[in-house]
Amino acid sequence: DEELSAVYPRMAGGFVSETFERVAEMGEGEVTRVRVSMPSSVTSVGDQWRGLTDSLEAELLASCNGDVSVLEMLHFFESDANNKDKDDYLEEVTRSDIFERLRELYDLCLIHFD
Repeated sequence: DEELSAVYPRMAGGFVSETFERVAEMGEGEVTRVRVSMPSSVTSVGDQWRGLTDSLEAELLASCNGDVSVLEMLHFFESDANNKDKDDYLEEVTRSDIFERLRELYDLCLIHFD
């Protein structure tokens, strides 16, 4: 964990996100697609949209401001999911989930590590 406290992910630039949700007749929603556009990214051409895995990945991207360490993200997102009220639906978030999303954001050139 000590090593993770020294790693600070930073997004490649500002971004716009869109979340598409399918809402059932009873009002329960399910996120079906999340995508981002990062016009200032060096790999972007125009308004190129990139699909993300889920809303967790978008939340992690928003947290990558260079001031929050990977360890702090782990503590926040793990505890956030585990402290939800029973009425609120949120799947349990594991360290593996967070590492996978950060790796995907890195592979998409949306973040880098300082």
